[in-house]
Amino acid sequence: MMVKKTVHGGLVASLTAGLLAAVAAPATPAFAVCDGPKYKYTTTSKSLVLLPGSYKTAWADPGATVTYAKGKTTGWTVGGTFTAKAEAGIILAKAETSLAISVTYSWSNTTTQTISQKVPKGKRQGRLRLYSDGYRYKVTKYQLKSPCKYVKIKSGWQTAPKKKADTSVVMEYRKKPPVGKAAADITPQPIPVG
Repeated sequence: MMVKKTVHGGLVASLTAGLLAAVAAPATPAFAVCDGPKYKYTTTSKSLVLLPGSYKTAWADPGATVTYAKGKTTGWTVGGTFTAKAEAGIILAKAETSLAISVTYSWSNTTTQTISQKVPKGKRQGRLRLYSDGYRYKVTKYQLKSPCKYVKIKSGWQTAPKKKADTSVVMEYRKKPPVGKAAADITPQPIPVG
């Protein structure tokens, strides 16, 4: 009887200790702890482009001369999917490192001479706009999620002006509107180089 009682007592003690240990153990967190930043970005597929500036001349008919006056200031800024300045700044830094390019969020230029060009004869009107060297590249944004894994949440193309860029005067065209009717304006796009 003494042996039976001892075994029984040991069993009770063992069960009691197990229950206490189960109660005292901390719960497993729902999200694992990660040291990485909340968001990460990758930049790929760079290409050199000419970016349209903010200032342009008025439209002129075929055969007319268009003049881009001296002293006109035009500007360029980051464009594309991620344009908020804080986020774009992070992406610019990433692009400079991973793509080996030199880019800036924005810059401006003032012409130091007057430039004139004649609109070719035909059915299109023309105007002059100053373009700047820049880059176009793809950006992919990832978010850190459980368990310590980055998940793609957004991607798109981005353009940025080149630091110490060269500029070029470009003639833009649109179809000449019928007499008495207004013509729709055009939205200039980056021009691939090479």
